[in-house]
Amino acid sequence: MSSPNLATPLIQPYIDRLASVSPTPGGGSAAAVSGAIATALLDMVANLSLNTADEEATEILNELVPIFGRAREMLIDLGGEDETAYGGYRAALALPKGTAPEKAARKGALQDAILHSTAVPLQTAELALELMQLVPALGECSSPHLEGDITVATALLGACINGSIALVNVNLPTIKDQDAQDEIAERVETLLNTFADIIESDWAELEDEEDDDENEAR
Repeated sequence: MSSPNLATPLIQPYIDRLASVSPTPGGGSAAAVSGAIATALLDMVANLSLNTADEEATEILNELVPIFGRAREMLIDLGGEDETAYGGYRAALALPKGTAPEKAARKGALQDAILHSTAVPLQTAELALELMQLVPALGECSSPHLEGDITVATALLGACINGSIALVNVNLPTIKDQDAQDEIAERVETLLNTFADIIESDWAELEDEEDDDENEAR
């Protein structure tokens, strides 16, 4: 059943490709696109809030708008780069392996492709985390009528982070360069610790708001 809303003709071609038997686009692309959609929502909130913001809030919003715009473009590019990385891996798998030199070349190409396929979702997750760290500043100076949009954007950024890190962790054991593996694992640990701190802070803030509401009701 067709829908007259604007989103359907814009998103449907990508959704159809995602659902197809083609391996690309896949999870990495979907994670990056989730982050890009989240960033677009944050950009919308910032731009709409400029209509009613005071001088101090306007200054903050004007700083955030170009950041969101650049990040959105970067996430879209990362989604495409993820498809390219997987294509590189498939190409490496197809290399000949009949002789010792061919096997060595194929092995090197596979490791390069795996590193590329790991670097892209890691960059995606790190960018999404940077954006999530900007959400409180946006929330402080945005219109209260747009709180729901910020909540949706935050949830999508979380999905982007979780999905991207899951893909990194799938690839991590297959990386033969121990130094590279250790560096990536350290970046993942740092990212997840920061992400957990943000989630914990959000829950604490939500509980405080609920306590305030209960006290007001008494």
